[in-house]
Amino acid sequence: VINSEFSFEAGNQQLAIAQGPGRVFIRIPRQYMESPVEFVAAVMEVGIDRPHQQARVVVNPKSQTVVVTGEVEISPVVISHKNLTVGVGNPAEGGLPGGFVPITGEQGQQSTQRLQQLVEALNQLRVPTEDVISIIRELHRSGKLHAEYDEH
Repeated sequence: VINSEFSFEAGNQQLAIAQGPGRVFIRIPRQYMESPVEFVAAVMEVGIDRPHQQARVVVNPKSQTVVVTGEVEISPVVISHKNLTVGVGNPAEGGLPGGFVPITGEQGQQSTQRLQQLVEALNQLRVPTEDVISIIRELHRSGKLHAEYDEH
């Protein structure tokens, strides 16, 4: 993106060379040698789209750690675990019995929801981490978790 944005200034040369994830080496063109700050400011204004991270959930029950990357989504589902019942994405017509905690998107839409929303709601209810891990594990087993899943 940077090379195409500054192709006139660069002539035939590449100005930007990727050095790794999130790291780019940039050569300052001759016309900006007297005012490199101006060139750096122009480069900083170039819109660079970061690639979407792959949706992934990594769970470690021993350390009670859950790592969620990317936009992990879950399909509409009702979860009943111990004394808690949670409905995600407005899954049931006519409501659920007592203890129901709805987690829905804008205007009650019945689309996929983010796992992050469910985890935040469970944390607000002070659900122990081991139970959150069990719920995520069962979401994966049921096919409602749309992400790569790794448990170790």
